[in-house]
Amino acid sequence: MSINRRINFKPVEAEDIPIISPYFAIPDFRTCDFSIGGMFMWRKYFETSYLLHEDCLFFKIKYFDGQICFTFPLGHISIDRSLDLLEEYTINENIDYKFCTVPEEALSILLTRYGNRLNAVETRDWFDYLYNMDDLSDLKGNKYSGPRNHINRFLKLYPHYNYVKINENNIHKVQQFLLDYQGYLLKDGVVAEQEYMRTKELLSYFEFFNLFGGYIDIDNKIIAFTIGEVVNDTVFIHVEKALTEYHGAYQIIAKEFLKQFHPDAVRYVNREEDVGNLGLRKAKLAYHPIALLKKFVVSIK
Repeated sequence: MSINRRINFKPVEAEDIPIISPYFAIPDFRTCDFSIGGMFMWRKYFETSYLLHEDCLFFKIKYFDGQICFTFPLGHISIDRSLDLLEEYTINENIDYKFCTVPEEALSILLTRYGNRLNAVETRDWFDYLYNMDDLSDLKGNKYSGPRNHINRFLKLYPHYNYVKINENNIHKVQQFLLDYQGYLLKDGVVAEQEYMRTKELLSYFEFFNLFGGYIDIDNKIIAFTIGEVVNDTVFIHVEKALTEYHGAYQIIAKEFLKQFHPDAVRYVNREEDVGNLGLRKAKLAYHPIALLKKFVVSIK
């Protein structure tokens, strides 16, 4: 049975997460597009819809140029079968056969199948930054002297700070922090505004999605918080916000958050994209990623 007009893609909603989440553990891509939090946060921005068919999960999104794209399918059927289904669907719907957020591992699969029919374009602003958990937990060596200096200054300025894990009893404090500092957090423009709205929504599903988080408290005032998710051996940092007038706030929340994960179980940290923000790019590079996880937009003739 092919994917045809009688089988429709459905917009992603919170109640769909228990159904589709097991499929995210199938591949070993380690890019944030294949995490529940990452997908859910940006689903409205990209008008994401999904389809479960023949034990395979397909996503259809509207990319930046307004064109319909698919992400690489996730499932227990063969890759060839899943791609056959997508090809049939694009023919039936008379739309271009196009993929986005394609990781390098998936690109090699598509190249094997399509050869010179394939055109791939790197999307540098959306590369993910991947780190060793041990490196970010310890920050040992000269190359981490910058983050360590920020943390040491923070400890001198605010020796009585507390790191608090987010739970159902205190998550309202983080939600209030977002409201109180909305103007401050939106200073970076359109993408920041979208992230702010998506973060507010994600917080309301914090426990439902099995997320992890924590905040820094100084004299009963939150000055930084972060939210993450674990998929297989990788923790994804979906949200990290701090008040920069507290020197070292970003560095201390990053370090404290990772303490709760055992390095034998979680080997890598994905701090996600810089979306073309040069300041953010510099900050992510300062932690010396072991890899930039490339992503591609792929068109099939």
